[in-house]
Amino acid sequence: MENKGDMIIKRCLDDVISSLPEPDIQPDWGTLISRIEEDEKKGNTYKTIFLIKAKKYLIATSISLLILFLLTFISISLTVSPTSAKNTFVENIIFKVRQNIGSIFKMSTDYNIENNDIEKEESNDLIKKLNTTDIEEAQTISGGIITFPAYMPPAYSLENITLYKVENKVKNIFLEYTDNKGNYIKLRETIIAEGNAYEINYKQDNASVSKFQEDSIHYILLSFENGISKLIWDKFGINYMLTGPLNRDEMLNIAKSIK
Repeated sequence: MENKGDMIIKRCLDDVISSLPEPDIQPDWGTLISRIEEDEKKGNTYKTIFLIKAKKYLIATSISLLILFLLTFISISLTVSPTSAKNTFVENIIFKVRQNIGSIFKMSTDYNIENNDIEKEESNDLIKKLNTTDIEEAQTISGGIITFPAYMPPAYSLENITLYKVENKVKNIFLEYTDNKGNYIKLRETIIAEGNAYEINYKQDNASVSKFQEDSIHYILLSFENGISKLIWDKFGINYMLTGPLNRDEMLNIAKSIK
């Protein structure tokens, strides 16, 4: 039975191949051959045949290059971490070809901030979900890899910590902060496996997207019409996604406070 990574790669390959353009000329080869014999100049006829064949060769070459590209990345992933790349989709190389992807910042697994979405994607026996409100307990479970913001808006306090373990290793951490009005700030931390490529996919539905750099760190900021913002960045081998009803400056203050 194919693993999930192989199935996703095959599906992406099928999508790309099906989207390649067909030749816009369907030649009548019998007529063309007759014209070759009758046409004294012949150059235009030969040119027509060449262009038609060139289009076919271009499509075939595009498919071959795509297959080579995918196989190369799969080979690199298996060489770096064969067990994790084969057995857990968290570290598989997934390059999704979708029209609703606003941009590709880097290559990786696509994670959403909502816990319900995470549970749907990680619903298998290898995944363990752990909840706690105790920081020391969370650090013990994670082996001390959780990074907490030193700054948080005064009205907010830590309400919950959720950890996802894959093959007994913590791969994703969710920190949830809330105020007395029921507003939430969520911080997702995803451990990046050394040597593995990854992507961040995000949708632009009703959101303005901006990219900027500060202190050599690249940020992506999504601002939604309902006042919610998402800030995405990498630091020290961890990918972060911060979500909350905050402006750019407040989001950046929280991000910079994570040491």
